Amino acid sequence: LAQAISTETQFRQRPPQQAMAADAPMPGADAAVLERDEYDSKVRFFNDFLHSKRDEWEKKIDTELANHRYRIPVELKELKKADPTLDRRVLENPVKYLLPWEEALLSFLRETNEKAVKQLKQPLKLDISGSFGRNHVTPRGMTATSLQNLMCVEGVVTRAGVMVPKLLQSIHVRKNRDDGHVEQRDHRDQTAFVNQSAAGAMPTHDAEGNELEIEIGLSVYKDFQKFTIQEAPENSPPGQIPRSVEVLCEGDLADKAKPGDRVQVIGVYRSFPPQLQDFTNGVFPAKLVATNITPIKEMIEAPFVSDDVKNIREIAARTDAFTLLARSFAPSIC
Repeated sequence: LAQAISTETQFRQRPPQQAMAADAPMPGADAAVLERDEYDSKVRFFNDFLHSKRDEWEKKIDTELANHRYRIPVELKELKKADPTLDRRVLENPVKYLLPWEEALLSFLRETNEKAVKQLKQPLKLDISGSFGRNHVTPRGMTATSLQNLMCVEGVVTRAGVMVPKLLQSIHVRKNRDDGHVEQRDHRDQTAFVNQSAAGAMPTHDAEGNELEIEIGLSVYKDFQKFTIQEAPENSPPGQIPRSVEVLCEGDLADKAKPGDRVQVIGVYRSFPPQLQDFTNGVFPAKLVATNITPIKEMIEAPFVSDDVKNIREIAARTDAFTLLARSFAPSIC
């Protein structure tokens, strides 16, 4: 009791600033709460953005899913209409926006088409496209100032790795015991756009001390590939060595580019620190985590749309189709 009274007396004798500092919550807790509130506000914003044009977005999502595409395109100009500075903020720090917006996108799909959510084979992703301005560069333009930015890079694929499975979630069961006990462990690295990666070691024992083993058939994987794009010969300065950048692609983007292809890659330029060691030279390799890969030939040679097919069929049904084509190709002769 005497110790409690002495402690209370000391507390009363402290200046108001010290008393307030003692009563204040931990800075780490405040930062976590603010970060979560900011995350929730971005989810609500994009949810309202989707509901503002509900029919249009519902049709767009259904069309992409019907064609087995799980990356929903979002134009930067549409974001700029909602907020004049939003497009530039997304380009400068895309990681803060992509994860909450993809959560809002899944929530929107669950409201409009719950059956489609149950049939999803891959998670829904956002494909940011449009005018990138100064973020549209060649590999030579990928400098330290581009880190953490959403970049659009054009070049030639010079080297492509083999597509391999990447572990997303490991399932573990008790060794030599068939009691139905299952444990799971998520494995995430910096390509998942999370602040704290969770690519830890495999668990060897459970909480009760029983030995565990991985169940390979029940674990979850996704496709993963690395490739390198280099400056096109016409874009590199004369007399200088062409620059290149390494690209990481996952899921449906894996095995989409072959050596020799000219491609346009949109992605987040991030640094990948090596694992903790006793010493480091302070040099972190930077790589581009792709969110979209488009061959240049597809951009130049646009595919036929429904109106083009309709017009072709109308001309083919005409009796004077040959004469019409002859007059169109060689009017001076005909």
